[in-house]
Amino acid sequence: MIIINKSSNVGIIKNAKNSNGGVLDLTTCSITATFKQFPTASTALFVRRDTTAGGGDTEIEVLADTSGIYEIKLVSANTSALTIRSLCCIVVITIDEIVYTETFYLKIKDNKDYGDIYSYPERGTTLQRPTLTTGDVGFQYFDTDLSSPIWWNGTEWV
Repeated sequence: MIIINKSSNVGIIKNAKNSNGGVLDLTTCSITATFKQFPTASTALFVRRDTTAGGGDTEIEVLADTSGIYEIKLVSANTSALTIRSLCCIVVITIDEIVYTETFYLKIKDNKDYGDIYSYPERGTTLQRPTLTTGDVGFQYFDTDLSSPIWWNGTEWV
């Protein structure tokens, strides 16, 4: 999970990989990032696109095409008016008609709570679980020792 400030401009840098962990070459790709309240929500809260997909040229930028590195740029206008505090981002990368999908989660914090952006691992062993606070309720973590997803309820993992 990535934590961002509510009224800040933020760049989220990601590395595009296929299902086998191989790096994708983004030289001729199209990328769209759709932000929803939860993965199966029928309505998108907002969408970011690269120039190939018809969006503004600073919404999604490929930083290193052959290394698969790209950045999704969010402006405070996208997040400052939201009343929800967790977002699901579904990234769709299309290369030569092959579609790759990645999902990650954002937690939106008021600026008074945090001054910087933090990132928590989304999977790992029981000992690698992140140390969370009451503001992180609902964070999902896949515990590889248990082979199961678990959730933070504000005081403990359940």
